[in-house]
This record gives sequence, structure tokens and C-alpha cells, in this order.
Amino acid sequence: ADLLEAKVDFLLNLTLAGQSQSRSASVQKMVSLQTIAKLSSCRVFDLKPESSGLGGNASSQYLHQVVGPSLRVLLSIMSTLSQSESVLKQISQQFLEAHPQLIDRVLKQAGGTGAALGWALGTIELEEATLVVQISTILAVSRAKFPEVKVHPALHEAILDLASRLFVLNSRCQSPFVQSVEDSRRAGGGGKAGAATEKAFKALFELRSALSMYLRTAIDELLASAADTNSLMLLLQSALYQAALYDLPHVMSGDAGGLPALLRFIEHILASMFTVMIRTSRSSDAKDVDIEVIRRGCAAPLAALEGMDLGSSSMELLIRKVKGVLY
Repeated sequence: ADLLEAKVDFLLNLTLAGQSQSRSASVQKMVSLQTIAKLSSCRVFDLKPESSGLGGNASSQYLHQVVGPSLRVLLSIMSTLSQSESVLKQISQQFLEAHPQLIDRVLKQAGGTGAALGWALGTIELEEATLVVQISTILAVSRAKFPEVKVHPALHEAILDLASRLFVLNSRCQSPFVQSVEDSRRAGGGGKAGAATEKAFKALFELRSALSMYLRTAIDELLASAADTNSLMLLLQSALYQAALYDLPHVMSGDAGGLPALLRFIEHILASMFTVMIRTSRSSDAKDVDIEVIRRGCAAPLAALEGMDLGSSSMELLIRKVKGVLY
């Protein structure tokens, strides 16, 4: 177990060390040595915390020490060699599809209670889910150039389910993790507790940002398959409401970090809303969107964003575009 963890950490350090050119050379060497295939064949990824024999939290901790770094290695390989169809297909077919229970558990843990496994959800689960979504987004983006590179339908549905759980007001979110972060934020305080809350906020913002980018990337597919376009718009509206009226003022006041991820999240949400409204206005789906409800729900967050100095011309453009379509 310790040897495997050391090997994965070594691979991760190789992908991060040195300048861009040396990192690229390291990644290409790793691929030539069948690193993806060897990671994919590793049976430790198929262990279940509740039945691994390692005992409760110990098994979860062990898996986290291997799963997170391994996902980071794969993400780094994909980011460096994103124009390699072979590499993308290997990660999609050899790793993600070879370990469906792991990927499903990672995503469900991030949006669930964790009660079934007997441990409390924490930031590390959100970080692992973020990595899975980021890997999936690269695959989704690559489909335009490489049609055979695909996100498995079950993975796609699991990501959408996670978004539906997290793109809500924190006060209405069923996740105990989100509730505990919200309670800690309201209680205030500094020291270790304050630092832990800030770290949790950052992890939540990063996951929501990754999810919003995936939705933006897959918006055409969503529109083609969505049974209820209005529900999609309401989900995006709810996400915008939480971010603009609660999260952004909190972050802008200096009480928490995570501003870059939060701004990315808002931009992706606005871009997705604009695309949905434009596409549906040109089709028979327009009647499926309750435009008056969307207008009322977006009025306050859009006004709040306009009143803030965010220093982002792309954000300002998106706000104008969304207002132009809605009003």
C-alpha cells in the first residue's frame, strides 16, 4: 500500500516539476511507459471503504491517498497531451470505464451524506469529484475534434445529478457538508476553524465551477435530450442566485477565498443561460420556458453583478447579453 502511494506521488511530482517543456517531456515519457494502462489495471481502485477490510475511516483515508493523486496524474496527462486522441481514449476507456464503481462513488459522495459509509463528508471528497468532472470536461470538449472520444452515458448522468444537487441555494441544499460550511460561515471566527471553513468554501466553489464548465461544454447535448428545458433554466437561475447574492458578497468582503473559481462559475452559468435562451427562442421549445419566472428570478442577481466592480470585461458582456435576451 505504501509502495503504491509512493509511486503515484512520484508520478504526480514528475507532471508538476520544472518548466513547461520539461513537464511535457516527462508526461510523454510516462505515456510511452504505459502509465495509463498500469494505473487502469490497479485493483485498489475497485476497493470499497466499507468492505475493504481496512476498517472504516482507515480504508477511506487510504483510498483518498491513492485516488486523488492518481486522478491528478491523469488530468495532468490529458491537459498536456489534449491533442492526442490515443491518450484521451485510453483515459476514457481504460481508466474511467474500467472503474465505474469508483467514479460513481466519488461523484455520489460529493453530493450525498456519506452516511452509508460511516464517515463525514469533507473537502477531499469534493476535490476528487472536481478532478473527475474536469477530466470529463476535457473529454467532452475533445469530441468536436475526435468523435470517438466519449463521456460514458452513466458518467454524464452522474455529473448532471451532482449539479442538480449543488446548483441550489445553500439554505436548501440537502448536503450536510454544504450545511456545515454555511453554519460555520454564519458563526464566523478565525484560527483553525476559520481556515477550515475557507478551505471548504474554496473546494465547494471549485467543484461548482467545474460542474458549470461541464454543463456549458455539453449544453447542446443537454438541449437535445432535456425533457424539460424550463427545469434546466431554473437550475441555472438558482445557481446564479446563490453565487451573486450570497457567495460573491461574502468573498468580496474578504471573509473567504475562492474568488477566481466563483467568477468562473458565474461566467459559465451566464453563458449557459444565454445559449439556452437563444436556442430555445429559435425552436418549438420556447414555449417550454416560463420566461416571466426566469425574468423575476434573474433580476436581483443580475442587478447585484452590475453593481460590483468585478474587473471582468467578459463578465460584463455576458450580463448584457443575458439581459438582452431576457428583457
